[in-house]
Amino acid sequence: MVRSPSFAFAIWAGVAALNELNARLLDALEGDGRVFITGTQLNGQHVIRACIINHRMVREDIDFLLQTIRDVAAQVELSG
Repeated sequence: MVRSPSFAFAIWAGVAALNELNARLLDALEGDGRVFITGTQLNGQHVIRACIINHRMVREDIDFLLQTIRDVAAQVELSG
């Protein structure tokens, strides 16, 4: 994590070696369509940003988000 969550935000970032992977991962997650997640640049690095504010969200939703990121990241790494 880049910094501790504040309010309902958490920010993940890769180290410099993963910057390009994060950029490709964001494109692949958008194309996958299972989750809606955004990205931005923080200190010159591509970061994946999740904003979780729905009061009906449960742990299983977060688990699904993280598993989807893992699944898509594995495909991006294989194709990269």
